[in-house]
Amino acid sequence: MSKWKYTNNDGKHIINNERGVLIAMVCDEDIAIRIVAERQENERLRKDLEEVQTAYNNLQTPKPIDEWHEDDGYVLWFQIPVWEPPYCGTPLDSDWPGYHTHWTPLPALRQEEEGNQNE
Repeated sequence: MSKWKYTNNDGKHIINNERGVLIAMVCDEDIAIRIVAERQENERLRKDLEEVQTAYNNLQTPKPIDEWHEDDGYVLWFQIPVWEPPYCGTPLDSDWPGYHTHWTPLPALRQEEEGNQNE
């Protein structure tokens, strides 16, 4: 993450990047501070978004049966190409069909906040 730095140099409000390159010079200190703070927040949000995208892609990418471990628990099983709904369970189940070759984790359900629950 690039770090921007604000300095006040004789009334000039200067923003530099981590290498000292001038990013902006503004006439109001509050604006300069807000620019730096918003940049830091944007970088944090960008990092969070990348983590969410990676997790989402991991949910969407079928994994081969060899990568499944009993610690993964119940998952959705497919035969590639997909021609039927997935089987939900594990290869250890007594009713395991035996022909599924790939799996994806079960999607996590988002918990609603207490004030938003339907009664």
